[in-house]
This record gives sequence, structure tokens and C-alpha cells, in this order.
Amino acid sequence: MNCSRFHRWVTFLAVFILVSPCAVLSALVPLSNCYTVASDTRFYDLTSLYGKEFNYEQGTTTYALHFCKDFQERSQTGYVSFGTYQPGPALSSTPATANFVQEYRHGDLRGCEDYGTQFNGRETKVAVTCGSCPGKEPCKDPAGCICSVEVEIASKSCVASVVLAIACPEAGPKVVEGFSVGFSPRGREVVNNGFTQWGYENTEHSDYSFETSQSKIFLYFSAPTYVAKNIGKPTYSAYPSKGLAVKLSGTAAVGTAPTIMTPSVLEVDWFCESQNNYVLTISVPVLGYDPVEFSLLKLCARKQAKEQTGSSGWATFGILSCILAVITTVGCCAGILYRTRVERKHGLEALPGVGLLAGCLDMFSTDGGDGYRRADDTTTIIGEHRPLRDGASSSTRAGPRPLDGKYGAV
Repeated sequence: MNCSRFHRWVTFLAVFILVSPCAVLSALVPLSNCYTVASDTRFYDLTSLYGKEFNYEQGTTTYALHFCKDFQERSQTGYVSFGTYQPGPALSSTPATANFVQEYRHGDLRGCEDYGTQFNGRETKVAVTCGSCPGKEPCKDPAGCICSVEVEIASKSCVASVVLAIACPEAGPKVVEGFSVGFSPRGREVVNNGFTQWGYENTEHSDYSFETSQSKIFLYFSAPTYVAKNIGKPTYSAYPSKGLAVKLSGTAAVGTAPTIMTPSVLEVDWFCESQNNYVLTISVPVLGYDPVEFSLLKLCARKQAKEQTGSSGWATFGILSCILAVITTVGCCAGILYRTRVERKHGLEALPGVGLLAGCLDMFSTDGGDGYRRADDTTTIIGEHRPLRDGASSSTRAGPRPLDGKYGAV
């Protein structure tokens, strides 16, 4: 392989990496549990400082903070644990001079068995300031230093307050705290507290993929009330762009605001039009925040035929029923006109099908098989079926009385 061909291959590989969706991490995913969200909802990834030890000497006691791990009080008699790091948003309020707060809980219980409402033992609140200590010289360590440590006597020395100054990394995007996406009304498998979960941030995890037969999935959005009104209609993009038919529907697709108690539903209908693996990236816009994005991997092993929905079947049934009703009405009206004007029939005999109905009744009749007779044969029927009295013969039986047209004649 000559140099020119080698350079062409290198250029092609570089372009492929740049345009590949796997190379761009658009979703907000923490690289570790060592992260925080500042008071302005900005995301700070502190993974580079994970485990960094900061020491502070106060008399004969040395305090050691292992960043994002634990906080200890060391002396000649040993050491006392003041808690381990608790990831996620802090429950304590952030001081005016700090950017965010870290909490360390579940420390040693000795002497603090009955402290607090949850009996978690010793705990520490670390107020982190980006830059240098307030009113002091810059830290000698470029990574940062402990400004002060105070063990609260009023709390039986069970709570420590630490002020820490560090070189904060560049602030990340704004986090939509409280916003969650899952496969059930209370699920948080896809997005939890504004962060895209592992497995749905890119296309490298085939264990979190969907098979060809899964042509429909439901996603449930939930958010606090103060955030829900800012959530817009989700959009999507597929890679490759052709070969996967996608349709978004449901309450979330039309922009219905979700809440914690009544989540909105996003129905994703996707069908494989060709055999390939597809990445569906869904972006949820939130006013005042960066969009929340997550990816779904679809493995199309074959071409998939679109299923006919139940609504289309009912529509077909309704159309056929209307056509049948119109044809029946027109045929009945035409039959009545023909029998009244051509055959000179009136009354019930003018209705189409009455003769057929009379024939059926005559065939299934159980009265001896005499059948249906016309109305003008009434006297004959009465005469023929008059029962014989005792001592009277059939030869002397009186015949039917002729109709004389007078009232009272039988």
C-alpha cells in the first residue's frame, strides 16, 4: 500500500468517526458518581478529583477529606469517620459564598447513637467554592485546599462543617432536575432526575436493544409541576435515516404537561422496512434548559410488514355496513313501486318478500296441511271444518249459507 492510498484510508476513517453517532455523546450522562448540580442547575463533572485527599490541621487533630469518598478526623488515639459520600443532589441549602454542597453521612455511631431523626451517625456538610478560599490567599495545591473545619459542639460533635476550595471544571449543561423517563408510570430506566441512564446514552450497548418483533413501545414522562409546563413536544432522528418507519403518538407527543401523579405517555411505533441496525435518538425540549436526549437501538433482522390497527378495521366495517344499508333501502323501495304499480298489490302484499314469507309459514304449519287460504274463502273453510253432531251424517249436513250482503250474515 503506497502512501497516498494510506492517507486516503486515514482520511476516510477520521470522517467516519466524526459523523458516527457513536462518537458523539449528546446525552447528559455522568462519567461517575462524583458529580454535582450547582444552585444554577449547571452540571459539574468532578471525576478528575475523585479520591483526591485534602488535609487540614487544627491543633493535634488532622482532618482528611477524600473527595467523593469519605471524611475522617485523625489524632493520636485513632481516627473517627464523619461519613461517606452521598451522590446526587444535597438536601442542605447552599451558602451564599459556595457554589454547591456535598454531603457525607453514615459515619461512626459512638456517642451519636441517638442523634438526628434517622440515627445515621456522624455526618459532614462540605461547602465547595470554585476558586480560592473566601478572604484568603490562593491554595498552594492547584487542585484546591480546605479553608476551614468546624465540629458543631451543639450537635454533640456529631456534625462537621467543611469549606473546600477547588479548581472547578467547566460548567456543563443545565439539568432538568426531577424529570424522569421510563417504561412504566413510575419507571426511571431511561432518564433519572434529568440524567440519561447508562445503556441509553449511545449505541454501544446491544443488551439494551429492541428486537424486530417489538414494533411498539411506550415511554412514560414524569416531572415536577414547576418543570412540567416547560416541557415541549419530543422530536426524533434515526440513523441510518432510511429503512426505519417511525411514528410518535400519545399525550407526550402532543405536548401534554406531565406530572408526578399523572405521567404523560409517548407511544413509539417503528417498523423495519429493510434489514439493518438503527439508532433512534429522541430529544425532549425543555424551556430554559438544554434538551434531554436518549437513544434507542432497534435490531432489524428482517423486513417487517406494518400491522393493521384496530381503528382501520372498524372503519372498513362501518363503510361496508353503510353500503349494505343503502343497497337494501333502494331495493326495498324499488320492489314496493313495482308491486303497487305493475302487479296492483296493496297493503302487506305490496311488500317485497311477503309471498316468500307466506310460503315458509305454510310449509312449517302444523294445522293439518291446509295451508294458506285467501280471505274470500272464509265461508268455505268454516263449512268444511264444522264438527259433526251426534246422530247426524255427512250427507244430511247443511251446506254453507250463501252470503246475501246483509248485515249479520255469516
